[in-house]
Amino acid sequence: MTWTYDMTTWGQWTPPTPSLKAGDIVLLHFNETVTQDLERALDAAEAAGLTPAPLRDYVPE
Repeated sequence: MTWTYDMTTWGQWTPPTPSLKAGDIVLLHFNETVTQDLERALDAAEAAGLTPAPLRDYVPE
């Protein structure tokens, strides 16, 4: 399993905000832009009518 979108900002480059759909996996890195990147991801989820959930809820142990 791998992520669908990496929404992490690296330096001056911010990846485009995708149109999310159910089942997409969004990757975020804990760096200096994580707050802004998380806001973009949550806004994209809200725009798509989705509710974010932890991946661990869907991966069998």
